[in-house]
Amino acid sequence: MSTAPTPLQRPTLKVRVVGRIKRLVAGPLYYRLRAKYEARLPDVEVRQLRELVKAYTDGPGPDVLFFGDSTMFWTRRNDPDPRNLTKMVRDELGAGTSLHSIVGPGYNVRLVAAFIEALDGLPKAPKLVVVPMSLMMASDSWIRHPVMGSVHESGAIRAMVAAGEPYPDRMPRSSEEDWNTFDRLPAASFTGAKQTLGEIRMITNSIPATAAGLPTTRWQQLVRVRHLLSLSNAGRLEPTSEGVVLAGELSSKLAERGLRSIAYIPPVNLEVVRKFWGDPAVDQVIANGDIMERTYRDASGGLGTVLNTIPLSPESDFVDPAHLSSTGRSHLAVEIVEALAARLASL
Repeated sequence: MSTAPTPLQRPTLKVRVVGRIKRLVAGPLYYRLRAKYEARLPDVEVRQLRELVKAYTDGPGPDVLFFGDSTMFWTRRNDPDPRNLTKMVRDELGAGTSLHSIVGPGYNVRLVAAFIEALDGLPKAPKLVVVPMSLMMASDSWIRHPVMGSVHESGAIRAMVAAGEPYPDRMPRSSEEDWNTFDRLPAASFTGAKQTLGEIRMITNSIPATAAGLPTTRWQQLVRVRHLLSLSNAGRLEPTSEGVVLAGELSSKLAERGLRSIAYIPPVNLEVVRKFWGDPAVDQVIANGDIMERTYRDASGGLGTVLNTIPLSPESDFVDPAHLSSTGRSHLAVEIVEALAARLASL
């Protein structure tokens, strides 16, 4: 990882103008109308599967197959640079490198592994596959989450790939019993607190205040942030942890197909982790990253590398426990593009 990344190119005038227009029209009505429109379409994972098959069936096939979680598409309404991280990476790579992206909230190594199976038997294949490997999505609190864990969705994608077209428009989703089971699981804690994931979920989902008009205080916001950071980072990863095992299996799956890959570990707000829980908590986060990095690399048969950016971003680069400001996105984009360019140049 470079210590002084070169500045990212400024967005074009067209991008800035479009971003300004989007900021002006974005609001509750816009999102309600968008949700109604999306509900009429096939589920997003089905659309992504169809687009993936088409991308590597028609034409030469994109050079890079790029998977990502919310780090890759999340933006704020008033960001100076309106581009999401995927767009930044695409712009910085330039027209000489084609890229096909599959991104979504909580997309993890389990779901990515299911999509990879769709490449079997297709006439084209990517030169390089980029996959997300966040510590948050590897933790038990997220890999076992009824939605973010993608257990049902990944199984459905595998079934669709095996059966072939036509794919169904709807995916199976989690049930009430899945949530009941999840809520009873113990939540990891930096302090040894005895709480369940359901208790944490009630706290993190309790604000903003309800229609009763009760105020949301800064103290409540601080408590919520603390629980979100703990939920995402307090679990100590071991080689046998489910999220770690799944990362190794994805790496092996790519290697078995002769696919070169880069797994990127997004930044963690280590400064705030240190403020809440001290240096031992930071050391644990770094150690978790080391386990993920070593597991992925060892399972790759020499075809996979890891871009570990856990310590990349200062507190000022974050806008919440998981997401980056436009400045933070630009810092991460430079690192990803440098890794991509170096790997592609060696092929």
